[in-house]
Amino acid sequence: MDLQDRLDALTAALPPGRIVEVGGEPAFWLSDDATPTGLWALLRNKHESSGLWPVLVVQDAPWWTRSGTPEDTGYVDQHDPDEFMTDTWDDWVERAEDFDLLAPFGEHCPGLTAAGEPERDPDAVADWYAGILEADGPRLALVPVDRSADAPTAMGWEGAASHADTVPLSAFLRSWEERFGVRVVRVGEFGMNLAAAAPPVADEHAVHVAAEHWVFCPNNVEKHSDSLVGYGKQIQEKIAWTFSWV
Repeated sequence: MDLQDRLDALTAALPPGRIVEVGGEPAFWLSDDATPTGLWALLRNKHESSGLWPVLVVQDAPWWTRSGTPEDTGYVDQHDPDEFMTDTWDDWVERAEDFDLLAPFGEHCPGLTAAGEPERDPDAVADWYAGILEADGPRLALVPVDRSADAPTAMGWEGAASHADTVPLSAFLRSWEERFGVRVVRVGEFGMNLAAAAPPVADEHAVHVAAEHWVFCPNNVEKHSDSLVGYGKQIQEKIAWTFSWV
């Protein structure tokens, strides 16, 4: 079904909104005003039947008006997150003067780490986090995707363009969905908020996950810590992950 058909079949009352076109193509539905409390969780619960993933959208950043044509989410399958991690790491090493930030790994990319312990329900954690973020007054988007990781690609989001294309980042998000129970909850012009139901707990694991965060969004680590070790302590047991590419 196309986007309008999915909206017509949705068994939930939506606030006033419209279909947003990106590059001349219908990309997602967007509410006109702030998201009513609890609506994200209600629509997330209907995702399996509706095929529409809810995404909170920062109100003051209409990035979609400047985006090009969104990529087909089918291209996400063509990207290997482990290969993306290695390529990103090696590219930085070629240009770096020292490797203190990447200690204890230094010049050698550690690759993807093991999965977290699945002690919480990923969708329940996402519902909780969305409820907190709804208090900030974001708008609500409904995106026709099978999984939350593909939403940024389908929306034509380009907030990480200074670092990487969105499609390989969606591949990385897919891997995080599977290993850490991640769900995409909110996007902004240059930012993204994720719920993570199975975050790292042990020190060593947290440092390894920190390395993945650095590959996903180098600016995030560089702004908040002077090393992966320090950043790893910050994300240890944290079930809300926030990224900013500015």
